[in-house]
Amino acid sequence: GVDRTPWSLSGYHIVGDRTNYALETFSASELSHFQEGFRKSRELSFTSRTAATHGSDWQSADGGVMRYEDMIEDGPHKDGLIEYIQETARHTRL
Repeated sequence: GVDRTPWSLSGYHIVGDRTNYALETFSASELSHFQEGFRKSRELSFTSRTAATHGSDWQSADGGVMRYEDMIEDGPHKDGLIEYIQETARHTRL
């Protein structure tokens, strides 16, 4: 129900919005996963966190636009998923 992201970027720092969001829209398991993810993230150094979240898909972009095809893990269905993305991408809204 919001029309903007709850943060802004100031240089290399993300500045959070102090707005209270309706956390009751999340299930207990979703909140648990968020808490665990934040806990793990806080325990990592910047370099470790970057290594864990910026894989070959990000590296292939070389500072440019990441391709969805590069985000798909290798496996038996990769070619089919890429074909599906190519056929439907112009009609997809995220």
